[in-house]
Amino acid sequence: MSEEDHHLVAVHLEKTNSLKLQQILTKYPCTIKTRLGLNEVSTELGKGIVILELIGEKRDTLFKEITEMGEVEIFSSKKKKKKKKTNQMTNETKKTEETNKSEDRLVQINKLFDQNKSRRRSSAMKEYYGNYLRIDNKKAVKNLMQKNKDTKVIFCDTVAKINKRNKVQERALLITDLNVYNLNPSSFQILRKISIVQLSSITLSTFEDNFFVLGVDEEYDYLIVSSRKTEIVCCLLECAKKLNKTIDVRFKNNFDYQASEGVIRELRFRSTDEGVSTEVYQRRKKKN
Repeated sequence: MSEEDHHLVAVHLEKTNSLKLQQILTKYPCTIKTRLGLNEVSTELGKGIVILELIGEKRDTLFKEITEMGEVEIFSSKKKKKKKKTNQMTNETKKTEETNKSEDRLVQINKLFDQNKSRRRSSAMKEYYGNYLRIDNKKAVKNLMQKNKDTKVIFCDTVAKINKRNKVQERALLITDLNVYNLNPSSFQILRKISIVQLSSITLSTFEDNFFVLGVDEEYDYLIVSSRKTEIVCCLLECAKKLNKTIDVRFKNNFDYQASEGVIRELRFRSTDEGVSTEVYQRRKKKN
């Protein structure tokens, strides 16, 4: 039975109509789904109210008999219920369409990686959860997002950042619908903010390594190491698309990046018997 096939009414009882209502309820016992208020009705009872939800094939006949008694309020109608169901279906359809688009995007990203980068078997089998650190309720993060008008946490996880001195630093990488944040992993205090519209490129090697560089317009770049690089790239491209921004994804085994203001370094990747070798060389020239 569809959700709109019912009537919800309230009967105001008087001594003159209480017995009549009892007779109607006895006549149609199987059509009463909910009855709130008086459990027994007799002519000795004074004023009261009975709320009835009428369903089933005989609901319209029962509804007619009850309304003929007078002193009846109609709480809902078929039209209102149908509209509510239509709105619900519309919202569910939108959610389904968004989910399908995200899944299609994920398929495209995996295909992009499969075609350009050697991958471990486990990489393609990973499930994506996004907010691994569960930081939605952290006060520092709430204040940060409110200040910068972010509305949703897209991704958050601990990563390794390579700083300008080639030292490895543990950081919390937070991606929202508008920004990328470099956070202290303990206090979640902000260390750097990069607007997604500032991202120009994401560069990776073709080997089975976890390095990647976020290229930033008019600022220094961001060298990161994370086993969840595929998910991070997917999140960034998805956010950029919603902001009408294009981010170039590159696969190179030898490329430059700006480690800090005025400091250009070269990353070289090569395959060895032990695995993938990553070497960093300092240079002083414009990025390729």
